[in-house]
Amino acid sequence: MIKKIIAPRTRFYNSIKHFKFFMVFTLLFSSVLTVNAQLCSCTIQEVQQNTVTPCNVTIGKTVTVSTTFEIRNAINQANSSGGNMTILIADGSYQIASSTSYPYITGNNIVIKSLSGKRDQVILSGGGMKPTSSTENVLGIAGNHITIADLTIQDCGNHGIQVSGHHLFVHNVHFKNTYEQMLKGATDANRIDSAIVQCSLFEYPNGIGPNYYIGGLDIHKGTNWTVRDNMFKNIKSPSGSVAEHAIHFWNQSSDNLIERNVIINCDRGIGFGLGNSPSQGGIIRNNMIYNDGLGVFSDVGIGLENSPILKSITIQSSWLIKMPLNIDLLEQQMLILEII
Repeated sequence: MIKKIIAPRTRFYNSIKHFKFFMVFTLLFSSVLTVNAQLCSCTIQEVQQNTVTPCNVTIGKTVTVSTTFEIRNAINQANSSGGNMTILIADGSYQIASSTSYPYITGNNIVIKSLSGKRDQVILSGGGMKPTSSTENVLGIAGNHITIADLTIQDCGNHGIQVSGHHLFVHNVHFKNTYEQMLKGATDANRIDSAIVQCSLFEYPNGIGPNYYIGGLDIHKGTNWTVRDNMFKNIKSPSGSVAEHAIHFWNQSSDNLIERNVIINCDRGIGFGLGNSPSQGGIIRNNMIYNDGLGVFSDVGIGLENSPILKSITIQSSWLIKMPLNIDLLEQQMLILEII
């Protein structure tokens, strides 16, 4: 059944009361849904249990590195040569970013991944989950066709990854303990096209974030992105205001696909648009969003703000469980609800 709704302001409230629905759905969801892209695949259960199959992608020259200096030097070499390089990182913890400098990728066709394929055995970090006087991202990415896979990114003053290039591919990455949003689409980019973010875990393991200016994906000017088969946990504000969304596209974003993600105990789930900064079109389908209501600022499962009627948004078969507010539409737009 398909319903088309044109609404200046409409709210759909939650009617599912019991946690058991969440558990049953998670088991069904994780056991039957898989994704395949660039020779990589996963289930949600594998993301949760840290058993995702490593990403079998290499490009050009391959180098293996085992120190912080070697990692940064390999990135510099890839940039200066124009790219076409695979950087394999040996198991270990590496502080590659600080408030004075961080790796910035400008070359194209570069793969950065763990040698072992085990995401928690290679840890790339900054100086800690704390405010800094200058920008501290673990990785800045301006190049095109960059792959980041099978590793952990954590502990920085700003973002785990900030991207302004096209065709980013993120697979089996554990993002945690960033002081701001974990994966940021840069505000100064003209457009950020055709990224894939899949099979990854975004979380604050202590159950709450460091401040309210946090989120999972916060993407400006993102077009034709696919965000699928990821898990988001505990993106919650401790005080001041509500945290940003687990997945958020706005500020001239358009035509993005958000599917088969599990979002647990985050202040806000999925957002298209914000205030006067729209997101056009796109599909939100087969996601599961659950909130136990214990957070100070538990808010909305799916929020649509200022998304024009010219290009409709589809929400299909998404489960929203125990959210204070399930779907919130602000400003006039067309929403197509596909209920199966």
